[in-house]
Amino acid sequence: MEMDFNMVAGFGIGMASFGAIVENYEKADGVDCFWISVPETSDDFDDEGNQMAGMHLAKRLKMFFDKCEIPTKIKCRVRDGDHWTKEKGEAATVELKASIDRVTGNRKDHG
Repeated sequence: MEMDFNMVAGFGIGMASFGAIVENYEKADGVDCFWISVPETSDDFDDEGNQMAGMHLAKRLKMFFDKCEIPTKIKCRVRDGDHWTKEKGEAATVELKASIDRVTGNRKDHG
């Protein structure tokens, strides 16, 4: 499966709410490579009670791509001392949507 604009935008918006930040991206030999940072701790937990932060969140991101059968490389670092809250997630989502709107000339097909 090839990544398209809507998939990338939707992924970015969803992950921004959990504090995952794509710090760099490149495509090499047909593989999408993402450098992502994640918060050390979070107020959010998944259905199994795992905190949605640190390496657990990084693994969840990789599982998303694997499930979609998208050839990717994910490199992740934990932002030491960063605690993610619902308020930070809401602000990050608004900021990312505004950035996407600026880049795309206010296209509204990205969520």
